[in-house]
Amino acid sequence: MKTKGPVLLLVSLAALVLAAPAANAEQLKSEYAPKKQSRDFNGGDGGWTATEESGGACLIMMLTCPAITNEYVADSGYLRTSGNSVLGVISEASGTYRSPDFRYRGAEGDRPDTLEFSLDRRADVGSLIEAEGDANYKVDLVGDGKRLALIETSPLEGADTFTGVGSDVPVSKVDKGETYHLEIRSDFVTTATVVGQFATADYDNVKLVARAKDPRNGKNGKDGKDGRGGKNGRGGNNGGDGNGGKNKCKGKTPSKRELRRVVTKGKAKDQRVRLSGRKLKVKVANRGKSQVNCKVQIKARVKGKTKSDSARVNKGERKTLRLKTKNKAARAQLASKKRVKIKFRVKAEGRKATVKDRRKIRN
Repeated sequence: MKTKGPVLLLVSLAALVLAAPAANAEQLKSEYAPKKQSRDFNGGDGGWTATEESGGACLIMMLTCPAITNEYVADSGYLRTSGNSVLGVISEASGTYRSPDFRYRGAEGDRPDTLEFSLDRRADVGSLIEAEGDANYKVDLVGDGKRLALIETSPLEGADTFTGVGSDVPVSKVDKGETYHLEIRSDFVTTATVVGQFATADYDNVKLVARAKDPRNGKNGKDGKDGRGGKNGRGGNNGGDGNGGKNKCKGKTPSKRELRRVVTKGKAKDQRVRLSGRKLKVKVANRGKSQVNCKVQIKARVKGKTKSDSARVNKGERKTLRLKTKNKAARAQLASKKRVKIKFRVKAEGRKATVKDRRKIRN
């Protein structure tokens, strides 16, 4: 994995070795980085460990229960969790990867302005979903007696090739000097009709990146370009108080009204809702006249009837959220309705907006 632009804090799947380059004129930086030959899994598993669990109606692990396998795929360089069912039983099974412990030091010992988590993932769970099973994953940061959800429980479905996902981490939730580790968990719910290999979940290029502004130059240290023209950098937001400073939203953080319009004023085909099996599929988009000039995070749920799902949607993109229904009664109620009220939470550049939108539902 080659790094594009300055990376200030990097936690890699492959290893967790501290390297601290000196600060330059544009940013404060420190880097938790793997050895040069191990930027990704091409250099080995980096000391990650794994555990497996099974439960539900099955009784004996790897006999009547599904067999969960966690393995390092050396030829391509990534971690994989896979499931195989010999008899076909109703069960719950999971595989969890744990990183080595690492000490969080912020950005060169300073409190960062932003902390971002990301990873690349791929999954093949089609046969399990078709058999009315379920497949999800989640990522937690664990340490200091706390467990912080970096990626809340989300569907594994929908990533046939390696796809980048991530989240903005509250800086106040991670304490400098404390020791942490990452946990990536894959969960599977099998049915009596699932026999043979029913799922694979692959993970690569995990990063936890902290960025801090250099107060001397009014720059936010992303790539040496943001915030040019800042004056002293005091009181600035993503580029200081300089005229002409540009942030990730091309100079303008979207207002709450603009964030709401992303959900409510899109094209009709970007606002379709469909009930498919156990999930309500909701399309969301950041394009057309209602789009904003940066990535937005959109989270949605139907109160009392579904769990939530979220996605990060770039300018010009459209994605599908898969809201898992809570039970059969909730599915039946949704199936009987012509329209459904969905609660959306939209976020970009620290700005947040909540909106309830009523959409036509198709069965």
